[in-house]
Amino acid sequence: MEKAVGLYAEAVDAVREEGLVPHLGGHYQVLGQLWAAAGDVEKGREWMKRGRQETAAFEEPKEA
Repeated sequence: MEKAVGLYAEAVDAVREEGLVPHLGGHYQVLGQLWAAAGDVEKGREWMKRGRQETAAFEEPKEA
């Protein structure tokens, strides 16, 4: 599982380097799930939180 985390982290780096920033939130959340599945629940929570924050930054504001 830790190998999967490392490989996916490399993929996230590539997404960042290519400037596909709006997609990072979802990738961070997947990375968080992988960390949790690998046994590092705290690191998983941190990445999930980061993913939610990143995704929220790109969501359009809701009109009242």
